[in-house]
Amino acid sequence: MLESISWQEFISTIAFLIGGYYVITVLLLYSKEITNIFKQKKLNLTNTNVRENQTESNESIELMGSVKYAHSQAENVPREEKIEAESLSVVAAQEQEEPITEAVTSQADEALLKSVSTLLEEINTLTEVVAVGSKEECAELFRTLLSNYADLSRTAHELEITAFIYNSCKEHCEFQIELNEVKSWWPNSGNTTISNQ
Repeated sequence: MLESISWQEFISTIAFLIGGYYVITVLLLYSKEITNIFKQKKLNLTNTNVRENQTESNESIELMGSVKYAHSQAENVPREEKIEAESLSVVAAQEQEEPITEAVTSQADEALLKSVSTLLEEINTLTEVVAVGSKEECAELFRTLLSNYADLSRTAHELEITAFIYNSCKEHCEFQIELNEVKSWWPNSGNTTISNQ
């Protein structure tokens, strides 16, 4: 029995069934919209006089329905309003604004901060150099470096710099070093003795 049906008959039957399915589905789902489209076409054909006089009567028959304007188009509100400069009154602000002040730093403070940053850069460089050397060489090189910055010896930055040298040596150097040893490297510290290994 299946041999008596050709492929052409089979494909045309399937296409007819699928097409019918979509036509019925569209009619069921969109029946109101389809009837509104046909009603509008009918109204457009019969009401050509209304369309020609539409601008005069301020009525609009479109997809959204008829619309009536509350005001005529002759009563336009001006978009720009011109005011003469003499009629403007300018009032000064009642509260005075506080002036923005910058943090005042003296030249001595700026020089001190610059020397601290330069010293920290030199400490980083020197730590890389002495990382593979001995403890005595490291102490001697840092004493020489810190003697160049004797003005930082008894300042608030001395403890920060000492801690920075200690942490840098502890991280990069092969030998062990104590914080008290690093403190003794500063000039005029009173402790100029070198600890034994």
